[in-house]
Amino acid sequence: MVYLVGLGIPEIKAISGQALDALRACKTLFVNDPSVKFFSEVCPDVRPIGDFGMGWDGKKMDAFSKKIFSAARRSGPVGVAVYGHPMVYEPLGHFVLQAC
Repeated sequence: MVYLVGLGIPEIKAISGQALDALRACKTLFVNDPSVKFFSEVCPDVRPIGDFGMGWDGKKMDAFSKKIFSAARRSGPVGVAVYGHPMVYEPLGHFVLQAC
């Protein structure tokens, strides 16, 4: 299972209960900044998404999707958490959903 989680505004205390539940269900979590202590408190395995955005080509998106699916097969549910709405503000969200 893969969760696409929108964190809303970039202030963790504004996260919705539904998003928090999704993060807690994950065994691996990909985030923009894995050094934020909050993420390691809700998930045992926090990893960086990397520098993504409009500049990512298909190869880079495919490589990231493979990381997601590999982690999901190995350890269980995986989350991709981004600030804002994962389908509106982030091109990565569209690609991950399509790959799923």
